[in-house]
Amino acid sequence: MLDEPTVGLDVESRRALWQEVRARTAKGRTVVFATHYLTEADDYADRVVLLAGGKIVADGPVNTIKSLVGGTEVRFVLDRADVNGLETLPGVRQVRIEGRAVALRTGDSDATLRALFATFDDVREVRTMSTDLESAVLSLTGGGG
Repeated sequence: MLDEPTVGLDVESRRALWQEVRARTAKGRTVVFATHYLTEADDYADRVVLLAGGKIVADGPVNTIKSLVGGTEVRFVLDRADVNGLETLPGVRQVRIEGRAVALRTGDSDATLRALFATFDDVREVRTMSTDLESAVLSLTGGGG
């Protein structure tokens, strides 16, 4: 049982710790760790139990937890972003707009991008990202603290 095992560790020590954990799990041992470093959980956990409000809201392999949110996030800059126009793009499940920055959660990033470029001529700085564990946790817990 490890509670926040990498807090305060330097880079070399962190790598050494995870190498040791992997060596032990490769021999059939189980390592349980609690962490707020979701990137580490994404990289090293085989199974995640997600708690929110004292209740289990998700339990399973990391990829299963991420698939509960699903899809890809498409981020870009658009001067006149309109939620209604963006929600109608193919595959779009969720729209977030913060000023000129837009994030779309989509189940079909290819169709979303084709329609985005066909509909808006001033789209720029486009990037796509697979759902990471942090995004899944925020979505599954309502983004609460």
